[in-house]
Amino acid sequence: PEHLRTAEAAIAAAGERLDRDLGRDVSQPVTLDFDSTLVEVYGRCKPGASRAHTGQLAYQPLLGVWAERGRVLCSELLQGSESTRTDVTLALVRRTLALLPAGHGHVGARFDSGFYRTELLRMLRQEKVSFSISVPRSRAMWRALERIADEGWQEAIDFPGAEVAETTYAPEGWEHEPLRLIIRRVQFAAEGIASDLRARRRRTIPPAQLSLVASGEASVAYGYSFILTDMPGTAELIEHHHRRRAQIE
Repeated sequence: PEHLRTAEAAIAAAGERLDRDLGRDVSQPVTLDFDSTLVEVYGRCKPGASRAHTGQLAYQPLLGVWAERGRVLCSELLQGSESTRTDVTLALVRRTLALLPAGHGHVGARFDSGFYRTELLRMLRQEKVSFSISVPRSRAMWRALERIADEGWQEAIDFPGAEVAETTYAPEGWEHEPLRLIIRRVQFAAEGIASDLRARRRRTIPPAQLSLVASGEASVAYGYSFILTDMPGTAELIEHHHRRRAQIE
């Protein structure tokens, strides 16, 4: 591990030199994206490999990427079955922050719901890092959705047919101000909602709406996504900014 950390530092230093040679402004704001992926392997004797939720025997690289530079700053190799909601992620985030050049601008970080954990949000606040993170759909999210008025929805940016609204939410264990909860909804026709109970689209639709569709009482239903953030700006801009984190994939 020590050799790998030394390599990360050397690559970051080379990136800083490249940025200087290209005349890039180091003081500009920084966006960091964190994500993991699965790399399938074959052979039961592969050290450190394990069965992921997909059933594949796999390794799981965990990456910290500087979005504006398209540059990987940090990485960690997990087993395929390991969770990203652990202290390993907290350590990776800290190492990534430490590898940013001196004089960098304000830092914002983006995560998917696989990282959702109050301890991560507390650490980001301590480090003065703004964040946007997808929140798993739960009863708490469906209750928050009920607070949105019909007139509270606005058209999403660069996402035809999608709308965005905002409320607030304080996760359990969060000692600071209530955070902004940005909600996106997309309308689906009843005939387009798969009958397969494992289909991802079905998981985005509230159970009550699914029941109405199944009984034939509703011809459409809405799928919802939830983003918790402390970033400034309109709900539409934040949702668009968070959606762009997909570039890490």
